[in-house]
Amino acid sequence: MDITKVLENVDKNQIHKIINYLPIPIFIIASNYRFVSVNKPMCDFFDCTIEVFLRKTDDFIIPKKNIDASRKITDEIFSSGQPYEDEEILTDGRGEQHIFLIYKRLIHLQQAGYETPFVITVLMDVTRFREAEKNATHRALHDTLTGLANRSHLNQRLKEAVTVSTANAQGFAILLLDLDGFKSINDRFGHQAGDQILCVVAKRLTDTIRRNDVVARLGGDEFCIVQANVDHPDQAHELADRVVHAVSRPIPFGSIELTISASVEIALFPEDGDGPDALLRKADLGLYQVKGNGRAGYLRHALDARSLQSDGRNHATNEWN
Repeated sequence: MDITKVLENVDKNQIHKIINYLPIPIFIIASNYRFVSVNKPMCDFFDCTIEVFLRKTDDFIIPKKNIDASRKITDEIFSSGQPYEDEEILTDGRGEQHIFLIYKRLIHLQQAGYETPFVITVLMDVTRFREAEKNATHRALHDTLTGLANRSHLNQRLKEAVTVSTANAQGFAILLLDLDGFKSINDRFGHQAGDQILCVVAKRLTDTIRRNDVVARLGGDEFCIVQANVDHPDQAHELADRVVHAVSRPIPFGSIELTISASVEIALFPEDGDGPDALLRKADLGLYQVKGNGRAGYLRHALDARSLQSDGRNHATNEWN
């Protein structure tokens, strides 16, 4: 049922009774932007009496920075008769922000024997729904234990990194890391110790990267860092060195301290792969070599002589720190 059609067929004295019965904020304004009717939910939301509202114009509830745009919409409704719908943020009488779906419609009401146009606005509070959507999206893209990006989120960020880096002719690096000895600690001290290690390592990795980088947990004790804006392999080597040292610091667990290390494999875009899958595959294969060479270090496995020279270091076939 369209409330505007109902209101057009009743006199003004009945309008307030109708809209006051409805459990959502509703108000009606004239072409001079003055309130001519508001309902109780509207008064409750703004913590104000109806008498105060009826002495005010719409700038009473609309922030000063938005009033011109809002009145332009109102003028357009009066002139065209076209409905308007949008989503806006309004602040209630206690200073709390709410997200509303805004529905504005033109109505004609009898006033002094003439039909007079007004705009009726209905506010649907969707704050809880938007928060639920936001939380659901966050859960879908983040690891529940550590709060880091998950594999799905990592894939999105890698695709974005390829697009941005290609457009800017600038590289980026991925650092794939695996915790050495995690399984033995987990078996000896239990999953609580393992969870403590994963959460502490996640925090340390987050503290090590820059704001435009991303760190993700791929599952188990495997993590991945996407390092943006890499102009030279040394930048990735330096980050890998910081990661290895950060992870190696003792981790408190009850009355004891647990010690763990990290093995890291570096892959650079575009030298080591032209897309997310190729880079991750290259890094994953290289990680086995890091493990085989004694763990607790980092490696960039070079594919050819050009890659070796671009590192500017003394390689054999691999580089170790």
